[in-house]
Amino acid sequence: MSESIQDSANEHGKGYVSYLTDTYSRMDEALENQEDGGECRLYDDIFDELQAEPLSIDIRRQVEILLSTGGPESRLLYDLDSETVQYQYRDWYQPWTTAELTGAQEDVLIEHMQRTYGGVIENYE
Repeated sequence: MSESIQDSANEHGKGYVSYLTDTYSRMDEALENQEDGGECRLYDDIFDELQAEPLSIDIRRQVEILLSTGGPESRLLYDLDSETVQYQYRDWYQPWTTAELTGAQEDVLIEHMQRTYGGVIENYE
């Protein structure tokens, strides 16, 4: 039996949250290990990596960050009014499907939006 689009969205959404959790842990560790007053090149490299990740950013009253295209494709939707984030996934000929994430996983996505795209978002609020 084939996997449902909801199962695929959940799997991909949770995988992306896991990637973000690991990435931000590496960034925090890099900051903790930097020498007093010095630049933190590892932190900057990881941050640059995060900013280079999306394929596009579309801002309305919600910010759409396209993470991948084709089949499958994924995106983040950040609502400027409610300050909530959804991870959405779709495969060929399927509708966009919101991953069912836990509150803690959603918090990781919100932190990602604030830490990586905060400056972009502030310009449109």
